[in-house]
Amino acid sequence: RSKILNYKDNRQFAFLDKRKNQYYFHNLFSRDSVFSNLLPKDKYLKIYERILGKKFKCGFYSANALKPGARGQLFHIDHPYPTIEVKKATSDKFSYKKPLNMQSLLFLTDINDDNGPTSFVPYSQLLQLNPSYLKIKIDEENKRVYCKQRNKKFLMEYIDFKGKAGTMVIFNGLAWHRGGYNYSFDKNRIALLGQWIPNFIIPMHQFTIKKNKIKQKVLQLISGNEFPAIV
Repeated sequence: RSKILNYKDNRQFAFLDKRKNQYYFHNLFSRDSVFSNLLPKDKYLKIYERILGKKFKCGFYSANALKPGARGQLFHIDHPYPTIEVKKATSDKFSYKKPLNMQSLLFLTDINDDNGPTSFVPYSQLLQLNPSYLKIKIDEENKRVYCKQRNKKFLMEYIDFKGKAGTMVIFNGLAWHRGGYNYSFDKNRIALLGQWIPNFIIPMHQFTIKKNKIKQKVLQLISGNEFPAIV
């Protein structure tokens, strides 16, 4: 937490991102070995492999920090789904049965109703719809999401991911989700975000690593069939 909060360049993100007091801490593998130590153990990576295929890789490994007063996000889906062509918010070029993304969310601080829980719509991946193209109505009080698509009406409930520091959540990146608002006066909300993709998907980030400061396990996870730039 201290390494993220003391990140010397964090102030620039207030200008790049409209969500005030929110910033990303990227390229964690090069920042400090402590972040590599937080990677899942091999027995859990075997589960990733069964879902994503052999030689799956990491396409994004960053921390997201929301300081008090930070604004939240809209419901969205994660890379690579937003880059795939859609027609009227839907696409037949992928299937929820063969995920192209698994997201991991590791709480580095306690996360509760006040400081920005991640809202998640269970089973929304079955729709294969990009919510960014839809007119969505949200009932915050009853935690419901309404939308209409091709003369079909959808009513779904969402849940909030909350828990103590150290909690991890893993979900399909095709499912609708959003980062919440940090309504607290004095509590930071920090989470480590991992994106896991099949080896044929172009990563969201190009990693750079420092020679002799990277573990073989990390190199395999971020390289797939190609080695990242070494600086």
